Amino acid sequence: RTLRAGVTQDLDSLNPFISITRIGTDLTRLTYEYLTTYDAKDYHPVPGLAEKWETSPDKLTWTFTIRQGAKWSDGQPITAKDPAFTLNTMMTNDTAATANGNFVQGWESVTATDDRTLVIKTREPRSTMLALDIPIVPKHVWEKVTDFKAEPPLPLVGSGPFVVQDYKAS
Repeated sequence: RTLRAGVTQDLDSLNPFISITRIGTDLTRLTYEYLTTYDAKDYHPVPGLAEKWETSPDKLTWTFTIRQGAKWSDGQPITAKDPAFTLNTMMTNDTAATANGNFVQGWESVTATDDRTLVIKTREPRSTMLALDIPIVPKHVWEKVTDFKAEPPLPLVGSGPFVVQDYKAS
């Protein structure tokens, strides 16, 4: 099945690390899942790529359990290494922090302790930890990227309900 979408706004990028316009972020939301998302009725946090989470009593350590059996659109398994890669890249690369770097400011570390467990340590409690609107990218695709200003190759490998196959500006 194919969904063709026509838009009147210019698309700034299909790169989820740098896209900041409405159409760009809308497309990344359809292509890449977040750790958590929002309930449609009252917007409380619900599972996304993470099926559950817990925080330490001091609210400095957050442990997310990645959904078992989740796969990228190319069939590769989604593991905790994917969000660890995404978030660490944003923490260490200024260009990769363009769109969503504000979320990772003040973080101490992000580690994948096994294939399903992601641990984020912050320097101080953060109220946004269950509202991280950060598209999680596949490590096996993006670890090969040397220029985070560049457009990703098509089709995009994602975990969301749609795969961007092509884009044509008119």
